[in-house]
Amino acid sequence: MNLIPSQVYSDPKHRHELAAINARDCPPIILDVGGYKSREQLLASHIKRLQYISINIGTAWYQQEEPHLYYDGNRLPFRDSTLSCVICVDTLEHIVASERNRIVQEMLRVASERVVIVTPFSDNTPLEEVFEEYANRHGVELKPSFREHLQYGLPTSLDLQSYADSNRFDLTFSTPKEIFWNFIMAQLFNNIALGITSDGVNKRLQELMEAELHHNTGRVPKEKAYRAVLVIHV
Repeated sequence: MNLIPSQVYSDPKHRHELAAINARDCPPIILDVGGYKSREQLLASHIKRLQYISINIGTAWYQQEEPHLYYDGNRLPFRDSTLSCVICVDTLEHIVASERNRIVQEMLRVASERVVIVTPFSDNTPLEEVFEEYANRHGVELKPSFREHLQYGLPTSLDLQSYADSNRFDLTFSTPKEIFWNFIMAQLFNNIALGITSDGVNKRLQELMEAELHHNTGRVPKEKAYRAVLVIHV
């Protein structure tokens, strides 16, 4: 069976806004671990005089994207405490669970003030499994990024607390789950019904989702949230 290419889009503006809200009072040099050059524009409207550096191990499935710096995924090429703020946006879930804490400790090593991590989380069965069931049943191809959510598993709230180690941290929850998943599932059903011709309407739904989430960047009760925001103070 020929799979239908996925025409389902997530919310990069919203998740980077969550990072910016927690980083904008830092000095403006920000390292984005797992980021790309294009992400600068998503932060620049929230952070004055932003000096943005993205670092990544490669382009992954985003062949048109490129970071400022490549590294080997082990040691960040910066001296200890040389960058005031390090952010990591929707990246941890794309790292093997056993390696996540090590990556966070590297971020803490190079940061002088704080590390801001924005990530989907789940303390129960992730809603990604419901999405996967419908997509597989109707022959819609899963994007590689989405498959990794399922392959590696989302961090739990307890996992996130453990990454802070002995540092002071704030763990809050955001991205109302109901809003996010209503838009994502609507796109999936359009994708099933219309195939690749759903692209235009789904991009419009993505815009509407971003606009709605822009008005919902505050804290959400953990059980009603899709994302966690972990701020670790160095």
